[in-house]
Amino acid sequence: SLTGTRTITTHTRLSDAVRGSKTSSDKELKTVLIIDDEPAILELLGLLLVNKGFRVLRANDGRAGVETARTQHPDIVVLDLGIPDLNGTKVIEQLRADPQTRRIPVLIHTGMVLSEDERHHLATQVQSITFKTEQDFLLAELDRLGEAADNLPELEPTV
Repeated sequence: SLTGTRTITTHTRLSDAVRGSKTSSDKELKTVLIIDDEPAILELLGLLLVNKGFRVLRANDGRAGVETARTQHPDIVVLDLGIPDLNGTKVIEQLRADPQTRRIPVLIHTGMVLSEDERHHLATQVQSITFKTEQDFLLAELDRLGEAADNLPELEPTV
C-alpha cells in the first residue's frame, strides 16, 4: 500500500538524519580522538563533536593519546601541539612509526603560532592544520576528512 511506502521512506530519512549521513556505512559513528592538555578544550570540543554525531575519545597528554590511538583505532585524531609529556610533534612521529596507527588522519588543532618551516614540515605528516581561534574551520575539516576516510586509503595533506 502507499501508506507502507511512505512509512519506510520516512523511517529511512529519519535514520539518515540520526546517522548524519545519507549513505550507509559499516561504521555508524566516526570516532575522533582529541589529544589536548586543556580540560576546557577537551570538554567543549568533545561536546561540539558529540553534537555533530561523532563518538569522542579524549586524552590529556601525548603518551595517553598515543596509547588510546593504538588501542581504540579512532577514525581521526585532533591533536594540540603544545601538550605535556610527549609534545604534538613526538605524538605524530610515534603514530606514523606504528603500523597500527600510521594511516589514521591527524588534524592539528593548536593555539601555537607556527613558522612557515614548521607548517611545511607538519604538512608532510598530517592532513590539516587548524587554529583554536577557528572552530568552524575545524568542523569543516573534520567533515571533509570523515568523508574522505570512507573513500581513500590515504589522504593528501593540506595546510
